[in-house]
Amino acid sequence: AAAPLMRTLGQRINQSVHLAVLAEESVLIVGQVDPPARHVMSVRLGTRVDVWRASSGRVMMAYQTGDALTEMLSRTPLPPGMTLEQLQKDLAAIRIRGHEIVDSFVIKGVVNISAPIIGHTGQAIAALTVPHIERFGDPVSFSDCCVATIDCAARLTQSVGGGVVGTVQGESFSRT
Repeated sequence: AAAPLMRTLGQRINQSVHLAVLAEESVLIVGQVDPPARHVMSVRLGTRVDVWRASSGRVMMAYQTGDALTEMLSRTPLPPGMTLEQLQKDLAAIRIRGHEIVDSFVIKGVVNISAPIIGHTGQAIAALTVPHIERFGDPVSFSDCCVATIDCAARLTQSVGGGVVGTVQGESFSRT
């Protein structure tokens, strides 16, 4: 269900698109689409990323039950400098917004736009992420890229029987 929508999104916004799932204490990249641009930011299929170093991981954690999150935290301790209270505050903010837009935890200059794919149980079963790179003369604005990405995740959520997570009408986005 994701591949055609991801291809269309990548073409429309001229950015790479990734689909990730939780795999134990990691984020596993299960889908990847390159844009038509010559310069791309991609992550290889099958790559595992520490859940704390991926916005997709944070987005999926925000949409887990308390028990599932507790179990995950028992296997993956918090990163240095982060408290449980800070994590809970961050995840609550993600749930309120319905997505996360944050500087990459791995590559300077990349801004991750990540939104959950919610299953029929209300939990995140995947996350759609665009690692946005700014190109000179790009006709697609960052704000339009955010809206298109979040909309695509909402359509994927609906296709798997999940409910609507958030809305982007009236929001404006800017690179951090």
